[in-house]
Amino acid sequence: MKAAWIVLALIFLSVQASAEVEKTALTCESKICFYWWPKLPAIKGWHQDRDGSYEMSANVLVPDGSTFADAETVMYAKAIYKPQMPGIASVEALIEDDKKQFLDSRPGMKILE
Repeated sequence: MKAAWIVLALIFLSVQASAEVEKTALTCESKICFYWWPKLPAIKGWHQDRDGSYEMSANVLVPDGSTFADAETVMYAKAIYKPQMPGIASVEALIEDDKKQFLDSRPGMKILE
């Protein structure tokens, strides 16, 4: 069973705050898909999994020697445009929403903090 660690997990991008964000555009099927995620510092023993990052629309880090598909643990950071989430009123609600979305799309996963 995989565990997803939410680290730097949710960064608000709004008029008041900003962070360094990696922006990528790729052709997927018959359209252009845009991917934005926070740039992260190098972490010893971890590397970015590009395929996992595109799948999650987040910057996905996995232990060296692993991929997103087979890692016991993953870390990811998302860049979220707050104005597109008007129902989310606090960081706690944003984290709970992210956890729910992650678990709904990946039955059998476990989130540890």
